[in-house]
Amino acid sequence: VGMAFAAGAVIMMAVSSKIIDYLSSPRAISYSAWLLALTFAGLPFVDNLGTLVLLSFICGLSIGLTEVAMNAQASRFENTYGKSMMSKFHGFFSLGILAGSLAGSIMVEFDISLTEHFVGIALTLWLLTLVFANNLPSYSSKPDMSDSPSSIFLIFSLPATRVHTHAGKRRHGHAFASPVYLL
Repeated sequence: VGMAFAAGAVIMMAVSSKIIDYLSSPRAISYSAWLLALTFAGLPFVDNLGTLVLLSFICGLSIGLTEVAMNAQASRFENTYGKSMMSKFHGFFSLGILAGSLAGSIMVEFDISLTEHFVGIALTLWLLTLVFANNLPSYSSKPDMSDSPSSIFLIFSLPATRVHTHAGKRRHGHAFASPVYLL
């Protein structure tokens, strides 16, 4: 199952530049986030290995496109401002991993079902995509950061939050949560 995810990500990373050129980075991020949300919403309802492998592959495709589109957006943002900011973007991505792990732990602690958890991830991703991906700055002009100076950095925490969240089952009476995604 993990190989299907990896195969999807690698395949999409190889062709994503053409998709990004056609769609633009913000639209590629938005579309791939929607696709990722659908895979998360469908995960709790999987009843066979074939479907799990297919969802894993589609999840990998969407992550591959998201990663390249976000880095392309960040690179253009750096070029617009003429200074290096990539480490800040990746720092927020790491904070997203931390937030996703914490959310998974909280879900386990409060006995939230895996179905509710993954559908919640999908809805959260959908809302965050509406707010952030659709409001990314234009490439043609210098973005106005006076309204929300940190908003560009928050978009980089989104994939980490949704991908690295996994709530495990209770084992031996103790809550178990893992930052490793089950696919």
